[in-house]
Amino acid sequence: MTRSLSFACLAAFLLAGAPLSAQTASTATPPVRTGSIPDFLLWSQDEKEVGFRSMEKLYSTAPVKRGDKVRPLRKAAGEIAVRYDQAGEAMDIDRYMEKSHAGGLLIMQDGEILLERYRLGFNEDQRWTSFSVAKSVTSTLVGAAIRDGFIKSIDDPVTRYIPQMKGGSYDRVSIRHLMMMASGIRWDEDVENFNSDYMRLFHDDFVAPMMDRPQVHPAGSTFHYNTADTNLLGTLVMQATGKPLSQYLSEKIWAPYGMEQDAAWLLVHGKETGGACLSMTLRDYARFGEFVRGQGMIDGKPVVADGWIGEATRRHIDTGWGDVGYGYQWWINKDGSYRALGIFGQLIFVDPSRKLVVVGLNAWKYPDREEGYVLENAFLAAVQRAVDQKR
Repeated sequence: MTRSLSFACLAAFLLAGAPLSAQTASTATPPVRTGSIPDFLLWSQDEKEVGFRSMEKLYSTAPVKRGDKVRPLRKAAGEIAVRYDQAGEAMDIDRYMEKSHAGGLLIMQDGEILLERYRLGFNEDQRWTSFSVAKSVTSTLVGAAIRDGFIKSIDDPVTRYIPQMKGGSYDRVSIRHLMMMASGIRWDEDVENFNSDYMRLFHDDFVAPMMDRPQVHPAGSTFHYNTADTNLLGTLVMQATGKPLSQYLSEKIWAPYGMEQDAAWLLVHGKETGGACLSMTLRDYARFGEFVRGQGMIDGKPVVADGWIGEATRRHIDTGWGDVGYGYQWWINKDGSYRALGIFGQLIFVDPSRKLVVVGLNAWKYPDREEGYVLENAFLAAVQRAVDQKR
């Protein structure tokens, strides 16, 4: 079953501001076409492999500032071996990365790096865009805003924090409903259909296009993937805290946790897209996964509301995608592991029972096809088996 994961960057690129000139944007080869949605959808494989690691060179972004100290990631004495069979083909790390068009892959257990690989001209000092992995970061900032007292309860109506939306369907939608992708608001997120709601999403700011949309399901009753709702979550956090998402993320997590590099968050109309396109290094993706696996603590002190990580990463609603459920902007697996996912194969996978974090940064041929997830699922299962054998 093909899911519709967010492609929030696509429409955002159209209005994020004029791309930098060819002279200043990037010296990478081959050049990357920019400036319109059709151009982005028609990026060649080579262009994706350059563009995904060059977003802040091509488009307007806000920096997420790191702090003075870097949290070290210790390395294991040797790499973990991951070998398995998939559909009759012998697979290992190299073959998996080749088939996934992977730029970076990192496997970590209990804070120790078991494997770290780079390809496609990507390296440890560069950032790779997250696509919808950013949704899980925005969700975490909601938890921080609750702890800080900026948000009273996720059962508050959205309009309490975005009052300009009062008088419409969102009067009946709570923050919790947005977190669960269950607002019930009519929405078509077909990222390969130029007539979908999604493709018109960024023709205005994040609020205006949603003002008059009808509610077709009772709020909380039906899972329906909707990047516009996550952009509203980002807007809600910004209005509640009075700070840009990039600043709040820097203050709460990026600087105090010890990220190695600044991150870069895509701007549309001068505001960060809560639903997508936060670029960071491979190791900082892993650090964020570790932060969540550690229940959102820094130096023994909680950053998010009490119990937030447990609630965010447990199943709240069925997705219709096999036995995978949805939490608060996280995909929840039957075995208790969970994932942040972005189109074209972006991944943070966390398995608490094995103290395992896996990050995959890919440039799949297609944005959101089942074949990519079949490949990914088989690999993750093989990693779990390899970790079990290592014990």
